Amino acid sequence: MNKLNELLYLPFSWILYLFYIKSPERQKLLMDLMHFRKVHYRSNDANVGFKEVYKEFIAFAEFRSVFYFRMGKYTKLIKWIFPNPEVHLGFDCLSKNVGGGLFIQHGYCTDISVKSIGENCWINQKVTFGYKGNDCPSIGNNVRVGVGAIIIGNVHIGDNVNIGAGAVVVKDIPSNTTVVGQPARYIVK
Repeated sequence: MNKLNELLYLPFSWILYLFYIKSPERQKLLMDLMHFRKVHYRSNDANVGFKEVYKEFIAFAEFRSVFYFRMGKYTKLIKWIFPNPEVHLGFDCLSKNVGGGLFIQHGYCTDISVKSIGENCWINQKVTFGYKGNDCPSIGNNVRVGVGAIIIGNVHIGDNVNIGAGAVVVKDIPSNTTVVGQPARYIVK
């Protein structure tokens, strides 16, 4: 978002913060915000107020996408107040069972059809979590998914898993594992 838009939106920024404060997903959104701040600013500061929410919202389209995802039924209203052509990056998630600390890196062309996503997950651009028949994946905590990875079907991704760029995952991945390739194979267990 450019500086002109930032200045134009500043008078309405309190509305944004009000939505943040009143959100039923506030705790998860706080975890999301902390994850974004840790990556972008190397900050572990837990004191998050108006300035931090507004700064992240204005500066990063990826955070806006996650913010809108957490706002649920209020998303259309917020988009009307803060119109922006880069608001929807193609990040699309059908599940509402998504833990806090979600970090979307870029988010372009990212489709997420999952049963659930755990806490503190990092998902890069052009990633697809998809259906095979009527089944879709479930993702554990602290999972990092590389650019262009494809995870399809009724697979379970354990905790602390790294999925390499371009990997194709069609089988369960146990916790504390790194996988790469097409089809995905273990490189560290």
